[in-house]
Amino acid sequence: MIDRHRVVDAVFSALEEIDAIRNGAAPIAKSEDTLLFGEGGELESLELVSLIIATETNVARAFDATITIADERAMSARHSPFRSVRSLVDYVTTLLSES
Repeated sequence: MIDRHRVVDAVFSALEEIDAIRNGAAPIAKSEDTLLFGEGGELESLELVSLIIATETNVARAFDATITIADERAMSARHSPFRSVRSLVDYVTTLLSES
């Protein structure tokens, strides 16, 4: 069973990395309810790409597992895993469970 709290920590750590490169923009709230991408989302396209890469790296360190978050399934999902922190954590947890 995958420890969801460790996945949340990996995503929050990735968000902190994004905050560090945002040139004075307000920090992104570290909450599972935070909207990441799409209407009302905190991230621009390039920031989303950076978040995905940082999350994959953090997950690899935390779980000693390699996952690809931006895969065909994520891109074609009816509900985007990139919409909120919660949806991203859920998707990463699913990927880890399958690996």
